[in-house]
Amino acid sequence: MVKGVQLKASKEFRFMWYFLTPTKGTFDPPAGYVNASDFFAMCEAIERSGLPTAWPQSSFLYNLLCEKSYATQMCLHRKFKVPVGTRLSYSEFVEEPELGARKTLQCLQDLREYVYGESGTQQTRGVISVGCRSKHEDPLPFWDENSLVEGVNKLLPGVAHTVCLVRELVAGTALCELYVLCFHDAQRDETYKRYLWYTLKDGGYAEAPWYKIADKEVSEEAIKIQLFDNNDEKINHVKKEADTICTQWLLWFDAEHPVRPHVARIDLTVVQSNMGHDVWFKELGDGACDLGSVEEDVRNTALVNNMMRYTDSASFPQPLPQANQTPTPP
Repeated sequence: MVKGVQLKASKEFRFMWYFLTPTKGTFDPPAGYVNASDFFAMCEAIERSGLPTAWPQSSFLYNLLCEKSYATQMCLHRKFKVPVGTRLSYSEFVEEPELGARKTLQCLQDLREYVYGESGTQQTRGVISVGCRSKHEDPLPFWDENSLVEGVNKLLPGVAHTVCLVRELVAGTALCELYVLCFHDAQRDETYKRYLWYTLKDGGYAEAPWYKIADKEVSEEAIKIQLFDNNDEKINHVKKEADTICTQWLLWFDAEHPVRPHVARIDLTVVQSNMGHDVWFKELGDGACDLGSVEEDVRNTALVNNMMRYTDSASFPQPLPQANQTPTPP
């Protein structure tokens, strides 16, 4: 806990950057990982002193993104394309594991019927995960009551969470993942997108051949040839659907915080079903995602513009480098 933090700083030029990763894991974390509760208490104390956070996000928003607390709320809104999900309390699960799992599965079926009008007769399959980083970076799959109990027993004892997130996976075959980087152009009040396509590989569970995880990044041309029959119309349909979902989530950012983040990463899954290609939301990047050298000039300009948003200087905001970017409405 940080107490009595007092800092004198210019609002115009001084900001905090945090290159730390909050975790609630009870495992031995690598360098750079810190206790989430202590980390956010520190951030809040510093922000209350008048020193804002520039990287990765303001503490309130960063906490929301790390904990993934948006998933169970936004699954009730069809336009956001979030598979239905709920949270399973560890205290209730320990008391009656099978009963807790059974109620959770029934809840998912009820939510699916309410939101999408689908009956609860189809088999429920999905994934279990927790917020913040843990030793289980990838969600654990489940396909029935027993596998849900087994997954929760594997996941929660190794973290300090009191609940875990249980989400359905939509019907169909997962083809690939699409990560959309949304850079805020403060000068033009537009969003520039960069699409990152990832192939999938087997998740390592013989009982769940449908469970796939991201493998490697490939070019859009390669993914078009491999998965979309080299058909421009098909891949453009997927990108249009992705843009629609991203627009909804950028509005969510506006509702949570009046200052749009310099960059937001929106992770999507492309699914092949009887109705054709469909796009579903997977998760939001926590804002500290390792972008490497991906559009670093665009990212850096957007970040500096965000930091200088209250300056009177005519030099800001700076125009974003526009190479390889696709403008969309704000």
